[in-house]
This record gives sequence, structure tokens and C-alpha cells, in this order.
Amino acid sequence: MSEIPFLDTTKIIEVFAQTKTATAIHVGEDAYIQFANDAMLKIWGKDKRVLGKSLAEALPELIGQPFIEMFRKVWLEGLTISGSDTPAELSIDGKNQIFYFDFEYRAILDDNGKTICILHSAVDITERYLKQTAIEEAKQNAAYLAMEQAHNEELATKNIDLATALEELRIANQELETTKISLQQLNERLDSRVQERTETIAFLNQELEASNEEIRASNEELAASNEEMYKFTQEITGVYEKLKISQDDIELAISAAGLGTFDLDPITGKFAGNDTLKSWFGLQPEDRIELGKATSVITPGDRERVLAAISQALDYNSGGNYEVLYTISNPENPIPKIVKAKGKTLFDKNKQPIRLSGVLQDVTEQVTSEERMQLLISNLEASEQRFRRLIEQAPVAITVFKGAELIIESANERMLEIWGKSSDVQGKRFDAVLPEIADQPFITILQNVLKSGKPYHGVESKAIILKDNAPQERYFNFVYQPIEEENGNIERVLQVVTEVTEQVNARQEILEVNNRLKIAMDAGSLGSTEVDLATGTMVCNDEFKRAFGRNVDQDFVYAEMFEAMLPQYRDRIRELVRIAKENHSIYRAEYEITWPDGSIHWISAHGRARYDSEGVPVKMVGVISDITEHKADEQRKNDFIGMVSHELKTPLTSLTGYVQLLQVRAKKNDDTFASGALDKANNQLKKMANMINSFLNVSRLESGKIHIQKQHFNLAELISEVESEFTVTANSHNIVIVKCEELTIDADRDKIGHVLNNLISNAVKYSPPGSTIDISCEQHDNFAVVSVADEGSGIREEDKHKLFERYYRVADQHLTIAGFGIGLYLCAEIVSRHHGEIWVDSELGKGSTFHFSLPLT
Repeated sequence: MSEIPFLDTTKIIEVFAQTKTATAIHVGEDAYIQFANDAMLKIWGKDKRVLGKSLAEALPELIGQPFIEMFRKVWLEGLTISGSDTPAELSIDGKNQIFYFDFEYRAILDDNGKTICILHSAVDITERYLKQTAIEEAKQNAAYLAMEQAHNEELATKNIDLATALEELRIANQELETTKISLQQLNERLDSRVQERTETIAFLNQELEASNEEIRASNEELAASNEEMYKFTQEITGVYEKLKISQDDIELAISAAGLGTFDLDPITGKFAGNDTLKSWFGLQPEDRIELGKATSVITPGDRERVLAAISQALDYNSGGNYEVLYTISNPENPIPKIVKAKGKTLFDKNKQPIRLSGVLQDVTEQVTSEERMQLLISNLEASEQRFRRLIEQAPVAITVFKGAELIIESANERMLEIWGKSSDVQGKRFDAVLPEIADQPFITILQNVLKSGKPYHGVESKAIILKDNAPQERYFNFVYQPIEEENGNIERVLQVVTEVTEQVNARQEILEVNNRLKIAMDAGSLGSTEVDLATGTMVCNDEFKRAFGRNVDQDFVYAEMFEAMLPQYRDRIRELVRIAKENHSIYRAEYEITWPDGSIHWISAHGRARYDSEGVPVKMVGVISDITEHKADEQRKNDFIGMVSHELKTPLTSLTGYVQLLQVRAKKNDDTFASGALDKANNQLKKMANMINSFLNVSRLESGKIHIQKQHFNLAELISEVESEFTVTANSHNIVIVKCEELTIDADRDKIGHVLNNLISNAVKYSPPGSTIDISCEQHDNFAVVSVADEGSGIREEDKHKLFERYYRVADQHLTIAGFGIGLYLCAEIVSRHHGEIWVDSELGKGSTFHFSLPLT
């Protein structure tokens, strides 16, 4: 059964980045942003600079809103929090705005149930929410409007009754005023007559002798006057009773209409009103209060305007009319009340105000209903405009089909691009515009949506579309959404299309590449792994588990991989991984592991880090192979080489002795030919001895039998000694010590001498006679760095990193240069066991410089 291929981290991130659903990944209690796709960044109104920041740092406007605490709760408790139609205040282009979202914060847990990250997804449903809210408000306002109409009709009836009552009150007031004038005249006449009677009585008292007839006549006249005054008093009482009845009727009408009445005395500044007005203003049931106390509940923005209107009404030249609209904010009733005040000022004969009276009407519902209706109309108009712009500028293709014939009612630019058509398609049948779809399933699906009223979702559906009269195979994600009319019928279908041809083709290519890679890895018995550096989570294939002696159905985590390594390799492998991450390089390592059954096996590993957009390593991807058999073969080969080399040393030593004896005899006999031949034979014996020693050293090195015997010595003296030896034996080249500092190191003097000998010997072999070989030694930080530079042909770039491998030789090297490719391998191993490094700088045609470093004491 074939194994399902897994996408690597980069591909997964690319897929997330391309999704239209706003997606982000957070870690930690403070919700640090590890990843956010373009859709999420657009919602936030931010760019990729927010990556790596906490949610509070990236979106400070969220402080004080519940979302940051939600993230902390999800991280700590490992749960999922979601919401619908949730408002959030975001800062877009420096302006705080309210948006609505469907969202989910999902904790992603490791095998131990610990939260490793939070997957954050969100859908901006602001437009939908506002439209739905507007529709609900419109329905509610329509109901309110009907109620308001009924109230207004009722109020109109009451206003007519009130107007009638006010007219009766006006007539009664006029009658009262006339009565008051008559009474005043009567009182003046009475005062005058009383004065006259008083004078007459005084005169009669003085004229006691006057006749009784005249006194009786005067008394009768006085009685008549009293009777007249009594009649006038009775008349005034009747008028007052009538006026009182009229006033009671008016007050009853005013109370029934829900009106407040007020009365202001301009002389005393006292203000009075009925119970309705006092309840609105939050006043105590006192008879009269100061005007300032009454106006204190008027909102500050309206208070000066009301006082100005009162002042104007009290001016005779204004006509005395008072009318103003203002808002009351009563502390005992925090809901503001909008009232309309209307009144009239009464002036005396000197044009001075003596009274300002009037009524107040609560118009809160009427004003707010009009404002809400106006706002609703404005919002609906703006929403419709935004919706039309959204359709036109949408990054997805949108079409509206009408009727069973699928007439194209509208199609945006993106849809016309997909079809390869112009805007003149509107009003035409779908199958007439694209005749190639007649044999494809889309028309049938659209008609089924019209009949059933159920939407249809297509994912990566294949369509054949003609472009330049050539059929093209393309893939689309689409939605067919039925549109319900006001009468409940389905007469239109909304089509939303996203072309995914490139994604489908790319995925097919990736699948093909992954299949080829899997076949290659299976054929090579290679194990693959991917480690999340932040969480330590490891994903590996079956061959990886087999290489570590595990069953394929067993869980195998990153920590267990290090536990399986023999202890002496663990720190070194961690250091190689660290260096590879820092240098963006590939790490290579070989190490021994213990299987669960106790057997020892060798692993060869290669790996490389993957980095995020800011260059931070996030994943370590590697390939391993079991090289146990290979190592066993090498060990057997090394044992054989060691044995053969050791056995060859005995006859070689004897042969060298015989050659030297023959050399002595040839010189005594002056046999120049034999002496020269024996010198050449002796040189060949030396080369063979060096070769055998090298093989023995390799054998000892890889079997762990080579020993480093450290001592303190002056590195400059060792370099000088080696240079002196080569000056005598290699006089075909100019060997120069260009710079050599006096540096003391703690190392094996003989083995470091072997490294120097090998590097200088190679420089002699691979550079032309008569050229110069430069040797230098300098201190860099806490290391001594030795360099050997030649003027040879140089080394190709692809050969540089292989030079220090065992038995490696450059492929195009001249055949006359002998060697087995173990000299530089031995040098690298000796330097490594001294905790140093060896490397080469070279350019074709410009020579090579070999360097090695050793730690200073």
C-alpha cells in the first residue's frame, strides 16, 4: 500500500498563506504571532512586521477587549474558543473602527497534551452583520413608524381638543380681564363714593341741625350703592367659578395629552409647572422655584440656547413668542428626553413682561425615529454602494443568473476575464455566451439549484473553456447560491468562482515529485525526518524508525533519537546541528546507536535547517541511512590493511638493510651505476615505508588505537624544523616562512609535524618547479592558524569539501602524481582530535592555500 506523501513545512506555509480564510498561528501566553497569512494581515490592517510580536504589541487597540485574555486561556487550558457575530475594535489606517467576525482560537496539543501553538482563524462578516442589523432595524422602525403614526393621529386629536380648550381659556381670560377692569372701576367708584359719604357724614356731623330727610336720602343712596357693590361681587364670583371650571377642563386635557405646562414670573424669576413637567425636570412638588434650578437639568449644549430663547420672548419687540427644542438629562431618569417648548409672554401697558406661560411636548420618539430612519437610509445607500463596489472589485469571479434560461444579469471583470468575454454578455443566455459548456454539468447544476433552492459547492472542478478557439482544461472552486426574492420565490442564482488551475497543476507536480522522491528513498533505504525546532516535535517515515530498531507502528520522538545515540556522540551531533543552523549549511555526521535489543548500529545522517521569512531556523530536515554493514566492511578492510601493512614492514626493513649494504659496497668499488641504482631503490623503499605507515595510521585511527600524546611546545620552532628539512630534500621549490609568531600550544608534536610535512609535500607535488611555497603562522582569537600556500593549478569548487575525505582524489589530477587519497584525511583527523579545524582556499589557475587551526594554551 503506497504511503501518503507529506508536504514539507515551506509548502504547508505557502498553502496557508494562499487561503482566503484569515489564518494565523500564535505561541505562548502572550500570543506571539508566528505566522499570519495575507487575509489575516488585511483584517488587522498590518503587514508582516507584526510577525514575532505579541498580540498586544502588534494590535495595541485590543488591550481592554476580551481577545488577549481568550488567547491566554486557550494556551493555558488547551481548549478551543469560538464566536459568531463578535464585535472587535481595530485600528485601520490610524482610525479605530468596529468590525464583526466569526472566529476560532484552537489549541494545538502535542502527544503529552501540552499546548504547542494556537491556530487562529477568522471571517470578517461585518458587511453581512450590518446588512442583517439594518434589515432588522428597518422592520422594527416600520413597526415603530406605524405605532408613531397611530400616536400622532391620537396626538392630533388631543391637540385639537387642547386647541379648543386653549381657545376657551383665552376667552375666559379675556372675560376675566374685562371683569377685573370692571371691578377696578367699581372699586374706584366705591372708593370715591365712600370718600364722598365720609365727607357728607362729617358735614352732617358738623351740621347736626340739618334736616332728617336729607340724612335719610343720603342713607338710601348709600344702601343703593352697597346693593350695587354686592351685585358686582356676585358677578365676579360667578366669573371666577366659570374660569375655574374652564381651567380644570384645560388641565384635564393637558394631562390627558401628556403635556407639561410652565409659568415664569419675570419679576421674581420664579418658575412653576404642572406635575408632568416637574417629573420630567426631576423637581420637588414646590410651588415655585428659581429659574436656574429648573434649567440645570437641560443638557449643557442646549442650556444657553434655551435661556436665550426665554430672554428674547421677554422682549416686547420680539412679539413675546417662545418656541425651542432641547434635551433634558434628569439624574433621577438617565434616559435623555427631547422636549418641544412653546409659549407666549404677557406684557403690561408699559410693555414690561409680567408672565411667560406655555406648554412642553415630549418629542423624543418622533425625533429619534426620524434620525434613525435617516441614518438607516444613509447606511442602506452606503451599504448598497459598497456592495456594488465589492462585487466589481472582488478578487473572485461573480455572476448573477436569472430565470430557468440562465440569463446573465451581471458579471464582474474577473468573471469576464475567465470567460474571455466583454461586458456585452449581460442579458444573454449562459449557454449562448459559452457554448462549450453545453456538454458539461454546470447548466444542470444551476437549474437544480433554482428548483431546489439549495446551494451547491464545487471544489477543484474541471471545466473546458475555449480561449482563442483552443480548448483549455482549467480547474475552479465555485459556489452556486440561490437568491430568494421578497415573495419567497427563487428566481436568481449567485455564482462565485475562484480559479485554482495553477494550484491544482502545482499540486499534481508536487505529488509527482514526492512520488519520485519516495521511490528513490525507498530504493535507497533512506529514512527521512522533520523536527520542529520550537516544540521538538518530530515527524519521520517508516524507514527512519527501522534504522533505529523500532516498529513502524511505534511512536518515536526527537528525545528518543538522542537517547539511542552512544553518549560520546550526543554533544558533537548537537554542535554540528547548531553550526549548520547558524551557517545555513548542511551537517553531516556518522554515529553509533543502540537498538532496543542492545545491538550496536551505525547511522549516517545529513540535515539542513529551514528558515522563516526573517531568517530564523524553524525546522530541521534530515535524511539518514543505516551504514552498519558498510562500517563492518570498512573495519574488515582496515583490519586487513593493518595486518598486511604490519606484515610488509618486516621484509621491507630487511630489504632496506640489504640495499644500504649494497650501497656501501658499491661506493667502495666505485661502481657509480650500481650506487645510483641503489639510491633510486632506497628512495622507492622510503616511499613504500611512508605509504605503509600511512595505511597503518589510518587503520589505528579508525580502530581507535592511535593515541595523542600532548606536550607544550613552540609551534614556530616546529615549523622552522620542517622547513629546514624540505629545503634540503625539495630544492626544486622556494620554501619561505613569510610570517611566524612565537606561539605555544599543547599538542602531539610528532603528529602536528606529520600534518605540516603532508601539506608542504602536497604543495611541492602539485605546484610547478621553481615556484614559491609560503608558510605562515598567526594568532586569531584563541587559536594558532598555520597556512601553506602554493602556486599550483588550484582546486575546483566542487572538490574542495571532499578533499579531506578518505581515499578521495581529484578526478582530473595528472597520472604521474602518486597517492591513495589518505594524506589529507589523516591530517583532518589529527587536527580534529586536537579540537581544531582544517580548510582550503583555492581558485583555479591561482594556486591553493591550506589552513589548520589549533587552540592555544
